[in-house]
This record gives sequence, structure tokens and C-alpha cells, in this order.
Amino acid sequence: MSDILADYREWRDQQAARVSTHSGGCHMWHERCMIDRLADALGRARLTDAERAAIQWFAHYGLPERYAAALRGLLERTK
Repeated sequence: MSDILADYREWRDQQAARVSTHSGGCHMWHERCMIDRLADALGRARLTDAERAAIQWFAHYGLPERYAAALRGLLERTK
């Protein structure tokens, strides 16, 4: 099965660079910027089963509560 994020990054790297004005909200006007933001968010949200298990172990057994809460939040967002 193809990894859509890897395919996207390969496609993006082959595109000609265009001069354009960008800002914090330009993804609302630039299709390419919206796609880039979505791809980045998906890439950050994906965890392997081993990573998920390690985070769950550390969140349960080995971290101060403030870090454990942050890891539990990460796990919830990546389900």
C-alpha cells in the first residue's frame, strides 16, 4: 500500500517554486498552503503501535503528572 504522505512530499518536491506572499492565514487563500498544512498535521499525528505502547507505559508508570497528561492528550488526538 502506498504511503500518501510520502507520495505527497515527493510530488511537492518536484513542483516548480513559485513566488507568492504568505502569512499565518494564507492557507485560507492558497490551496497549496492548505495542503501543506494538512500533510504536516497528518505527519505529526501518526504514531506506530510501538510508539503508542511506549507513551502509554510512560504516561502510566514513569512521568510526572504534567508530562503524563500531555502524553494522554497526544494519544487522544491520534486515535
